[in-house]
Amino acid sequence: MSTEASAWAWKQRLSPASKLILMALAGAADAVGICWPRVRLIAEKACTSPRTVQRVLKELEVNGLLQIERKYRKDGGQSSNVYRLNLAFPPSICHPPTNCHRGGRHP
Repeated sequence: MSTEASAWAWKQRLSPASKLILMALAGAADAVGICWPRVRLIAEKACTSPRTVQRVLKELEVNGLLQIERKYRKDGGQSSNVYRLNLAFPPSICHPPTNCHRGGRHP
């Protein structure tokens, strides 16, 4: 577990599901923010469905918080993805703001 990755993930302003999924990735990441947990494991840690994890991973990738390197076996089946957290990414803002704080107010 990388304390740098976890500290970075805590600073991100995200919806609760997105934050939990990012924290699960950060908890599995090495010192440079690389990890490769299974979607099912991320879902278990975040108490959500694998489909929600897949949707959020795409959102985090589109928003620049992580890169996904999709891996495939020789037979063409998909293997575990490699996730690279963008630890240089500054803290993000909520989209929409009401996803972060009750009433849409930021502290």
